[in-house]
Amino acid sequence: MKGKDNGKPAFFWRALITFIGIFLIISTLSNILLFLFGATASAQIETRRFGGSNTGYPAEKRYEWSVEYSFIDNEGTQHTGYTKRRGADLSVEVSKEVKYFSFAPFISSLSDEALISPMQMISIAIGGFLIYSVNWDLNKKRAKR
Repeated sequence: MKGKDNGKPAFFWRALITFIGIFLIISTLSNILLFLFGATASAQIETRRFGGSNTGYPAEKRYEWSVEYSFIDNEGTQHTGYTKRRGADLSVEVSKEVKYFSFAPFISSLSDEALISPMQMISIAIGGFLIYSVNWDLNKKRAKR
């Protein structure tokens, strides 16, 4: 009784893994594009430590911190963003500037997060690999036609 039911789970997992790959690529590219083309604004920062100490990290990275930032864009509208950092028991280092897209200020990041790094290239490569690996047999079938 192998019929149409076998294709539905396979399609679900293929679509899910493809979506994860696309998400990795887009989220990584957004920080790169913010670094290259983003407008800069001064930010008001509020931090709050949560969770317990993780002794597996050095003293300056032992605690999780929630970081809330707010900034005013070029049109005078206030926007808020959130991120998470690792820091010491009493404080965490956070940039006081925000990079954002002037056409979409809800897409923003702290300036020290909107950088180009080798880890981003690895993230893009993993996203591309996920997309290709779950769809490679489809590509082979199209090539044979």
